[in-house]
Amino acid sequence: MTSLSLSLRSAALLAAAATSHALLPAQCGVDPNYGTSIPLTDDSVSGVQMLGFAFPFAGASYDSVYVSSNGFVYLFDTTGSVLPPTNSRCCNGNVAGLLSSTSPMVCGMWEDLNPAAGGTVNFNALPGKALITWDNVPEFGNAGSANTFQIRLHATSGVIEMAFDSNTRAISHACLTGWSPSNGAADPGGSNLSAIPILAGSATVYELFGPGSFDLAQRSLQASPTSATSWIVDTPFGCALSSEYGRGCPKPCTFYEFFAGSTFDLSGGSLLFSAVGNGAYSVSTCPTNCFDTNFTNNLLLTDDSLSVGNALGFTFPFCGGSTTTVDVCSNGFVWLVSGSSGSFDWTPTVAELLALPARLCPLWMDLNPTAGGAVYFDALPGKALVTWNQVPAFGVAGSRNTIQVQIYPNGNLIVAWPQAVNNATTGGNAISGFSQGNGISDPSATDISMVPFSTGSGIPMRLAAQPGSRPVIGTTLMLEASQVRPGTLGGSLHIGTSNPNLDLTPIGLSGCTWLSTLDITLPLTVASPITTVSLPIPNLSSFIGRSLTTQVLMLDPSLGGALPLYLSNGLLLTFGN
Repeated sequence: MTSLSLSLRSAALLAAAATSHALLPAQCGVDPNYGTSIPLTDDSVSGVQMLGFAFPFAGASYDSVYVSSNGFVYLFDTTGSVLPPTNSRCCNGNVAGLLSSTSPMVCGMWEDLNPAAGGTVNFNALPGKALITWDNVPEFGNAGSANTFQIRLHATSGVIEMAFDSNTRAISHACLTGWSPSNGAADPGGSNLSAIPILAGSATVYELFGPGSFDLAQRSLQASPTSATSWIVDTPFGCALSSEYGRGCPKPCTFYEFFAGSTFDLSGGSLLFSAVGNGAYSVSTCPTNCFDTNFTNNLLLTDDSLSVGNALGFTFPFCGGSTTTVDVCSNGFVWLVSGSSGSFDWTPTVAELLALPARLCPLWMDLNPTAGGAVYFDALPGKALVTWNQVPAFGVAGSRNTIQVQIYPNGNLIVAWPQAVNNATTGGNAISGFSQGNGISDPSATDISMVPFSTGSGIPMRLAAQPGSRPVIGTTLMLEASQVRPGTLGGSLHIGTSNPNLDLTPIGLSGCTWLSTLDITLPLTVASPITTVSLPIPNLSSFIGRSLTTQVLMLDPSLGGALPLYLSNGLLLTFGN
């Protein structure tokens, strides 16, 4: 299909779906006019940054800001009597700190960020607006992470805009997005900033995200004050945005069960995970040698600690890679690639499980070997053992948890829970399972007790916009389908007006969902592991604010079956400037 014919067909499709909208100006995404880099280090606050105008906020006026390396700014009046703020507010965003601050706070992504480890923090005072930008700033303790987001303050109107790039995510720290006049402000309760528009009847508006749960990546927010104590929060009309939804197939090899509220139904049991190729497992009750008592090598772990560089003595294959050396955490999990993460988080979340590197979780919960028991690693002939023996849950005197995972060179695993009680005083949540991590999509939970069952056999295909590419009218949108299988012979991009959300299991495509109607089909030139797609967007103002659904389908005969197909997630394209 030619670009011209695709553009004409897209125009016709959008026109058919269109309703009347007024064309409004909008600043979409992160404005590239970063300005000057501020020399911030870890947990630091800048000197005064003059806005060049009076910024109205909650019934007062401010002429400057102080910028924290940790993802927020203080509003400041240089003619007032309040002392300049100096608290960088490490290390987690929190509501109490937002409300009690002497100076008002505007928080883009308040968590523990570390520009000393990479990226920059920037300030630019432009006519009528000021931009504060964190560009590729890593989260403390998470090497390789990067966060790009921006706060924009507008003169006269008092509008606050925020834009988050696709790389923004709080991995192992709590994060807060919002604003408040602070100084003892009342708590209005949190908002869901991804469920906009919001009519907020308070000068304070915020959302608090637990570790791994930040969901504003690739989004833009525009907060317009309607009075000194109320706001309308919405996406700026006319912003060109792309948003992923659903998940691709084949079914991912990541599997997990989340146990909430002090529940756990695997105690006293053991399971055999038999590797069947491509990272998949056939799971059954363990028949013999399910708990090996030959553990002797005490790792001397304390509360919330890691033992790094434990050599297996062989190469262990897992979905997405292989490893010879692992890191063991006191809190019931194993990093499968030594040095891939320094996190020893005691608060298990699904989002963190999926976002961080590959991890095996016999029972990820808050365990405390300082209070009793011990954690062992033993490389034995033909297998390796990781054993948590009689380790108490944090804050529960007298509790004991004994858990073991046996790791084999052929990819097999045995996991045993002779005695396990999920009752730590820090929340009573736990996770068991395996994740290939690194941003894998959520496969949804598995009831691990319901044996026999099988796990997925692959890495799902992902469809996303290339970094920096947005569906702007009059331009070409660049899309990428990643995790394309080596045996793929052909494929197509499907563009539609709605999401049918159709489960394709009945026709032999287990774990696959059809996520876009078939209004336009565009043949693709396939490359593995990444197929690039160019999608020209007509330069028509009537497109602005309209949305289309997209999904990629691929053909790989090596999958077998009557329909050897696999699909990507869906990608919602909202056209604009």
